[in-house]
Amino acid sequence: MKQILTYTIIFKRLQLTLNSDIAFNIEIKSLDKNVSLLNYMKINHQYEQYMEVKCIVTKVNLKYEEKIRKLNVVLSDGKTKRIAGYAKFDMSVALNLNMRQKEYSINLIQCPDTKAFVEFTLLINSLDFLQNNNDIDVLNPLLQKVYNLKSLEPKRKRRNKKTQA
Repeated sequence: MKQILTYTIIFKRLQLTLNSDIAFNIEIKSLDKNVSLLNYMKINHQYEQYMEVKCIVTKVNLKYEEKIRKLNVVLSDGKTKRIAGYAKFDMSVALNLNMRQKEYSINLIQCPDTKAFVEFTLLINSLDFLQNNNDIDVLNPLLQKVYNLKSLEPKRKRRNKKTQA
């Protein structure tokens, strides 16, 4: 059974060692678009920035299937942006334990600083069932119908060629 999960990430901290004074942002995929924190922040400070995110989760035999989410850490010096690393977490852990809130401290993957980590809180806001006729149509890419182009063209009358005698 598929459901739409709406949750909030309360971003608290990014611990990252860099030589320069650079800002960062956090991005995550929410259904069909990327969602990010509202503004760039300084590294190694405490924060309470909120992001509301949606995803589709599947429940089979009273248990939620694994749903891996990926938080990208994007660095910016004001001119250029680059991904410094990312953190992965599984949404199904909190759902299967019936937790409305879960704290995370996760090491960054593919980051030059091997001791870098992010801290955030996951809040489960709502879990809605997909209606077969309504919501699922909005979430799935629109089906493109293939039309026979000739059938859309106006019909032309055939001209009878009269031969003169």
